Parts: sequence; structure tokens; C-alpha cells
Amino acid sequence: MSVDTNSDNADTPTKPQADKKSDKASDKDSDKAIAEFIEEMGITYENFGLTRMEGRLLGALLVADPPEQSAEDLAETLQASRGSISSAVRRLEAVGLSLRLSKPGERKDYFRMIPNAWNQMMHRRVTAMTALHELMERGLKMVQDRPAQGKRNLEEAVAFYRFWEESLDLLISHWHAGNTNPDDVFVPLPSNHDD
Repeated sequence: MSVDTNSDNADTPTKPQADKKSDKASDKDSDKAIAEFIEEMGITYENFGLTRMEGRLLGALLVADPPEQSAEDLAETLQASRGSISSAVRRLEAVGLSLRLSKPGERKDYFRMIPNAWNQMMHRRVTAMTALHELMERGLKMVQDRPAQGKRNLEEAVAFYRFWEESLDLLISHWHAGNTNPDDVFVPLPSNHDD
């Protein structure tokens, strides 16, 4: 289809031109929505103890296509310095949310979300709850001969951590029972204590 230059419709775009404009507008809307999501991740995760940059980086890795991104790619996406990207990547690696990769023949590193990161993170939480529960129980045993007032805080702590340890274990079991994604294979983390 072409534009008829001899008629009043000379300025009307052809169908392929209109589709291209529509696609570009849709891409801009999508890019804007992704940028807003990344910024919201930064603000939200800042409330959970990460820096805003770490939250933004996590958001960028969650929506990255392809999933492996170089530091340069991330710096461009986040409009941030390579130094701030490097610091944020190290922190996300330390908490088990991102993974550093290399590609044969390339000198630069790439970063991606760890497959099954959320499951791994919850298992670490259960491990932490178990350790705190055991610590509070040891503390309670040390003060068994004291009056009830002296034990109340530890009894409450033992009950609290027992509840959350058991609840998180149950929730993770439900997750495993309903999760049939073959790519979402749980790899247990090494334990720091004997069970």
C-alpha cells in the first residue's frame, strides 16, 4: 500500500508505517513501565535493608532480556556508574540473589539472577530461624531456676521462633508440592550445624 500523492490523503501514513509507529509507542510505554518497576524495586528493597541501588539492580536483573547482563549493560539501564553497579552486584552475590558468569573468549563478567533464588533465600531464612530458636532455647535452659519474670522474654522468644521455623518449613513444603517447573530445582545450601 502506498500514499497517493495526488489526493487529499497525501499525508496519511501507509498501513506498515502506522504499524511501526504503533510498535514504537508500545515499546516506549513498555520501557517506561519497566523503568518505573526498577525504581519501585529500589525504594521497596531499601525498606528491607538493601541500598536503593541494590534494589534497582535486582529489579533490572529480574526483567533483563537476555538474562545475562554485563556491568556496562546494567550501568546503561540504571543510568549509574560502574562503581555503584560493582558494589551492588557484590552485595546481591553475597545474599544469594545474583550470579557472576563469564563467557568463553570474553574478558568481561556477566550477571544474572540465580535460578531458584527466592526458594534459596527462604531456606536460608528457615536456617536462621532454626539457629535463633536453638539459641533462645539454650538461654532459657540457663535461666530455668529463676523466677517466672526473668524467663518470660526468653519463653516468648522460643515460642516465636518455633512458630516461624515450623511455619516457614510448611510453606516451603507447599511450594515444592505445587511447583512443577523443571528449571526450578532446589539445591540445598550447606548447613553450618549438625541436624
